[in-house]
Amino acid sequence: MIEMELEPFDQQRYVAEIATGKPQVRDGRLLSKPNMLSDVCVNRDALATLLYSGTIYPPQTIFQDHTAIGMGGRLRIDQDSIHYESDANLFADGGGASDDVFDCIDLLAESIERSDLDVDNATLLLSEGKDSTGIALALAQLGRRVPCFTFANADSNVEYVEFLARKLGFPLTVFRYQQMAITEDALDRLGSVFEPTTDQAFLSFLLLPMERFQGQTLLDGMGNDLYMGHLPSANQYHAMRLCSRVEKIFPEGVRNRLRDMRSSDHPSSGVPFRSFTECQGLYNGLSESLISASTHGKVQKLTDLDRGWKSHGFERSRALSRGRFLDNYSYSGKSIALAEMADGRVYFPWADPGIAKRFLSTNDQDRFQWPTVNKLMLRNAIAKRIDYQQPKVGFKAPLAEILTCNRLLVERSIDSSRTIGGSLKTFLKGLRPTSPRLSCVFLYTLWEMAHNQRVSVSRA
Repeated sequence: MIEMELEPFDQQRYVAEIATGKPQVRDGRLLSKPNMLSDVCVNRDALATLLYSGTIYPPQTIFQDHTAIGMGGRLRIDQDSIHYESDANLFADGGGASDDVFDCIDLLAESIERSDLDVDNATLLLSEGKDSTGIALALAQLGRRVPCFTFANADSNVEYVEFLARKLGFPLTVFRYQQMAITEDALDRLGSVFEPTTDQAFLSFLLLPMERFQGQTLLDGMGNDLYMGHLPSANQYHAMRLCSRVEKIFPEGVRNRLRDMRSSDHPSSGVPFRSFTECQGLYNGLSESLISASTHGKVQKLTDLDRGWKSHGFERSRALSRGRFLDNYSYSGKSIALAEMADGRVYFPWADPGIAKRFLSTNDQDRFQWPTVNKLMLRNAIAKRIDYQQPKVGFKAPLAEILTCNRLLVERSIDSSRTIGGSLKTFLKGLRPTSPRLSCVFLYTLWEMAHNQRVSVSRA
């Protein structure tokens, strides 16, 4: 029997085998999983949720015989039965009552110094964004020089990243997408990943020089959006208002059709298929019926964190939304999978629960200044150290080029799938390389094929 209870904001991913009750932390270490993927071992509801939302919400995993526990969750496995309770509102105790405005980079540096992080064996995934910039500045404040890795594509500001690395004295590797073919080595490494993520950026990870990360601890900036406040744009705000009104007038079937007409295959960053209304996680662009008909499962409704968001006001509700919660799980899952491919570890400095509690103790006006400033407290802390004028730019991997270059592999992985229905296979293979749906399902079927190939080779 196993009993586990996590504190709110404990963002480590715990996975447990139902038969043995053995818990394991999914942080890059290789976890045991079923031998050959098939209809028998794959959780159909979890698969539907993965393809619909981009990630899998605890207590489900992609496997029938494994379960997970999320932030603030309580899990008990007793004689093959699972009892799980999630924290319906992680923010119930956060009132924003204090006027204590603190320097969050100072706080982050203190947290890193207290941790058991082996900085000498770490790589910082550095972008032009505020999250990783804050980590870089905190490490420099501690006098630690960490090698950095960044991606260069059409919308990346590599010049800023190079400037920051030079200023701090951090060695920097810039990866430029040139060869788009997915190699056999990448497939073999993908087969070691415990469960997939369908975040589109992960597809581009299969092109990375994996030896660069071998055995490293990857420092990732994800983990703070839940409490720091990643606010939506004015368009998102107006879309949310419109959708809220539509919800009261039109039945669900009409709303779904309007949603699909408006946002189908919308090329937004983050979790695939989400339209610009993702700020509240209310609508997604992939038709539920398509996935449900293929998997014969029910798409999981992830509504716990949506409840009561309006009572907090629009700005705070951004963090409370299921969309932001899923963002966190999708992005962190992508980094965990990368660490699993490189036999390394992953560490999210901003995910320290102590930092979360400190943020939540501050007044909302000190954390939010919508729509003019995003992540106000972090931006202010960065501005004390460097001149930071970077706009928000979502990472966009060269998906169409990858899908075009690997078209035969796309068709082979979809054809070989034992868990995707035949009618969906025909539909998917007819999609153009510009379709986020194709990249999403390709990621899943490629992971399935890589895992099964890995098992077949080990048996031989």
